[in-house]
Amino acid sequence: MKNDLTKVILPQALIWAGTGLLVVLGIRLMCRQSPGYLELPLIFIGLAAINLLWLELIWRGLYKQNRETSTIDDPDVTVRTLQQDKRRAEMVLSEMADGIVVVDADGCIALLNRAAEDFFGVMASRVVGMKIENADLHPELARMAFNCVSENKILASEIRLPGLTQRVLEIRAAPFSEVEHGASALLLIHDLTEVRRHEKNQKEFVSNVSHELRTPITAVRVTAEALLSGAKNDAELVDRFLNNILSESDRLSALIDDLMEIAKRDSGIIRTEKSDVKLAGIIDRACLTIKPQAQQKGVTVTVSVPEGLVGYGDGAQLVQLVQNLIDNAVKYTPEGGSIEVTAAPSGESVSISVRDTGIGIPHGEIDRIFERFYRVDKARSRRLGGTGLGLAIVKDIVDAHSGTIAVDTQLGKGSRFIVTLPPGPADTEIYHTASDHGRI
Repeated sequence: MKNDLTKVILPQALIWAGTGLLVVLGIRLMCRQSPGYLELPLIFIGLAAINLLWLELIWRGLYKQNRETSTIDDPDVTVRTLQQDKRRAEMVLSEMADGIVVVDADGCIALLNRAAEDFFGVMASRVVGMKIENADLHPELARMAFNCVSENKILASEIRLPGLTQRVLEIRAAPFSEVEHGASALLLIHDLTEVRRHEKNQKEFVSNVSHELRTPITAVRVTAEALLSGAKNDAELVDRFLNNILSESDRLSALIDDLMEIAKRDSGIIRTEKSDVKLAGIIDRACLTIKPQAQQKGVTVTVSVPEGLVGYGDGAQLVQLVQNLIDNAVKYTPEGGSIEVTAAPSGESVSISVRDTGIGIPHGEIDRIFERFYRVDKARSRRLGGTGLGLAIVKDIVDAHSGTIAVDTQLGKGSRFIVTLPPGPADTEIYHTASDHGRI
């Protein structure tokens, strides 16, 4: 006759091993796709963690029983099967992006996965078996583990870890009962750092948009009120005020266009359709758009591109990229200055460079100039008519092409922006013969 261990524990092992792994595998998908965590996935992960603990206990029991008796049919096979299931469960839990901490009825850590190790900078081998309050974790974990058991309900909290990274973690704690040992706690830890950073950026974006829209609208309103108040009788003032209204309207239109561009990129509407493109044509089209602005300011734009030089990218987006870089250079280059636009092979890649003799950029600001609405000198930028989105769009286009952008600058002497585009498929050829020089 088989002993009690076979009758009681073995059926439980088969149930947990069969269903637990499916639960864990399913949860990996659910948790990675959900931006927030509700009770259902938390309960499922709890089942997975409990399953792992059961497999541990069952394996130990069978191993001990196998040592003491020989009444189990094929005990070695059973033990090996449970060991394999346990290893699978451990592997899945260890590879999860979310932290798992199981606290037993005595307040000791029974399980801590790899993500939790990374979050708190501890080793599971050192803290498992420790009281949770002594394990160098965040004190909020110990409080939640105790409270969720005493209140018998799922609790949620958010913590911010100290340090330069300012990592934000969401903690959800759920009680579960072990028949022999009483109530325990499961802690699920999800990294919200990027979510909170994105929310902060959205708030700043809305605030900046409101401000940028209000500025030209206010200028138009003030000008119109001045005209209505009697300035319309002065021909010179009328011309000046109407030009001001026209200028602010153009600025508002440019801002709306850039906002629409950003919105389309964020929503994924704009697709990057790459093909072989001749960079001379790309740069000529971009310069043609900026030509009136440069001539009006007395800025010389020189173009030097090897004839036949081919890049791999989305032609329309590359035109916009070069156009934004030249437009930015024209804005910050004083009257009589010059801008040089070049393109050249760079190993298997190609590079596009826009160099100006403008005011330059402080080195401490270089990392931020590609942020939306960021300006080194806000007053100067608004006076020059910039929207604060041109370089942000450039960076988005570069990223869409898996390229890089670098900035070389010196205050008072100018700046150079270098965009490097990676090669296309193996059959793409980068070739050039004589240089194609032009000036606008």
